Amino acid sequence: MKVKATRSFSGLVNMAKGSERDLPEGPILSDLLSCGYVECIGEKKEEIAPVQAQESLEEATVTSEETAAQPGGDSVSEETAKKRVKKTKKV
Repeated sequence: MKVKATRSFSGLVNMAKGSERDLPEGPILSDLLSCGYVECIGEKKEEIAPVQAQESLEEATVTSEETAAQPGGDSVSEETAKKRVKKTKKV
């Protein structure tokens, strides 16, 4: 889906405010649309239910074990990882 960034952001996808690009359908696009970081400029914009967006966020959250297992991954304590997840869920 062709989208335009409403603000600059960085993460799994990086875009500057006003830039346009094609993003594949999926949880990342759903999350960016639901939080207002991008707007659809090509195909018809689909409405994202808040429950679907939360499920997408939980699927995309990486645990400390997964990060440590990746080459070059930061090794953080289990306690630090749990605090990060709690902060993420409050938002």
